[in-house]
Amino acid sequence: MCNIRMTFGAGRAPRDRVFTAVSWLTVLALMFFVSAVPVNDCRADSDRTVPPSVSDLRFEPERPETGEKIKLFLKLSNAIRAELRWSVNDQEVELTDYDGVSDHVVFDKELKAGDILTVSVTPFNSLGEEGKALEKKLEFHDSPPLLKLVGQDLKGSVYTAKVEAKDPEGESVKLEVEGPKGMEIDQEGNITWKMESGTQGKFPIKVTGTDEKGAQAVLTYSITIRRDR
Repeated sequence: MCNIRMTFGAGRAPRDRVFTAVSWLTVLALMFFVSAVPVNDCRADSDRTVPPSVSDLRFEPERPETGEKIKLFLKLSNAIRAELRWSVNDQEVELTDYDGVSDHVVFDKELKAGDILTVSVTPFNSLGEEGKALEKKLEFHDSPPLLKLVGQDLKGSVYTAKVEAKDPEGESVKLEVEGPKGMEIDQEGNITWKMESGTQGKFPIKVTGTDEKGAQAVLTYSITIRRDR
């Protein structure tokens, strides 16, 4: 073994300043080995030991109605992407790819009350290995009717108005009105009120629309009757 002596000043070098060439070569070799280990190798080792998985999966809204767009929020564990298989009433309608970056994806096909939306999420790691698929279902519910006051008029002592009623599912809508005594509404949405002589003041009106499944919508407004003296 060859010794290298490093001398500082005159005289013999102290014992603790003598280093062997082999020691220096060993240190340099270790430093090179540590710096040469690729980051990807560490990632690959992790992927081999922990399988890719879906750690969170949820829909918003949780109780959708006819025509609503759906957001699917998901989180992956030890995975870089996922495949999403969408089915409606057990019929596959779409296959999409999730990039693992954004916190949600959007399903924008219009569904109606009674439809069942199913999504199956399969995660993949950086090696292309497939993890266990996670499935979630969502049922669409009945939407209430849409009510709109589209016109009103007063001729003499007769007040008339028109309420437009539409149901997102195309069902028939039963209309009812609450207002001053004698006010009526037919199933076409025509409101009629024959006032007694001298009637004046402010009168609240409430129109209720109920579809075939029992979903309800309410329209409220008020009218003010003034008489010239």
